[in-house]
Amino acid sequence: MRFLLITSIDMERSLTQRPHYLADYLQNKGLLHVLSTKYGQKVGHREIKYNGKYINMAIECRFMDLFNENFLYDRIPPGGFYDAVICEGPWAGLLGIKLKEHGRTGLFVYEDIDYFPAFYEYDFIYEKIRSMEDRCMSKADLIFTVSKTLKKLRDSYIDSNKIFVSPNGVEEINTPQKNVYKNIVYAGTLDDWSGMDLVLKAYSRMAEIERESKLFIYGSGKKANEYKKMIRELNISERAFIMGKIPHRQLLDVYSRSFVGVCMLKPVEVVRYCFPIKLTEYMAAGLPVIATKCGDMADIVSESGCGISVEYGENEIKNALLHLISMSKEERHMMQENGMSYAGKFKWEDILKSELKIIQARL
Repeated sequence: MRFLLITSIDMERSLTQRPHYLADYLQNKGLLHVLSTKYGQKVGHREIKYNGKYINMAIECRFMDLFNENFLYDRIPPGGFYDAVICEGPWAGLLGIKLKEHGRTGLFVYEDIDYFPAFYEYDFIYEKIRSMEDRCMSKADLIFTVSKTLKKLRDSYIDSNKIFVSPNGVEEINTPQKNVYKNIVYAGTLDDWSGMDLVLKAYSRMAEIERESKLFIYGSGKKANEYKKMIRELNISERAFIMGKIPHRQLLDVYSRSFVGVCMLKPVEVVRYCFPIKLTEYMAAGLPVIATKCGDMADIVSESGCGISVEYGENEIKNALLHLISMSKEERHMMQENGMSYAGKFKWEDILKSELKIIQARL
């Protein structure tokens, strides 16, 4: 079989994410080409590399170029047929539509990995991306959506017979180390919706009571400098740290040596429909978690018994963190076992095997 995976994530530079796992899985199932976009000055410049696993095509562009439905199609190699084209997000989906219309694919598969309009604050861009998403899904032969909450939204106006839940997963279950520090950890994009401003305020109050823990924040984003300033102003510079990005394998090691995983995302529209990879990866590493009582996150914590989900409030976060840091060894062990057992249901191998089976049945 011949597959084309299209993603707006720069596969060569970004941290390990869903398209990396999908590419690694598909490269053993047939011929795989991957087309990713990266932002640069050489607009339309194309690099084609064979990385030992699959052929990777990287097309440079500006953000505005991705709203032109012909931009990517005009820059991919001409000719060629793919049994299935798998598109992640609306920009990739526009290319999928073109390939289907020109008879260059048998199946147009859309991966509904986020509610993309909600990432943008301007109404014009929000509505433009929303209409792009809707058009892509109406044209798609199959849709794999990342969360139950997002599927419920899509079912309200898209043919539900072609929509399947395909959640984010974990690579493996990592046995937590015996000698761990009382470190509280967050990993992810530092944006408005990451919720770390309220976590920092709650932690500063907790630090007045509890003296052993430290808070480590891994990642980057537009809020990084603001969070550094907050740490100074809250007088917790010796207890809270912005660590920046680190390689994914190293991050998993950090989890296994930590005490609590934080997933207190701000309950805005984009968060309501998400399925955070960090949450299942915390669980797979045996980390008790604190998560926002919102969308799939609340269900995951409730079903698994891996931690505490609370409303997005400073006092609620402070009390939950205090409980998780000071709970008995027996309660901690129970949360660890519950989380690792539940995360075992979300192995990437099983998720992607199920996805491919559905794709093959439609060819």
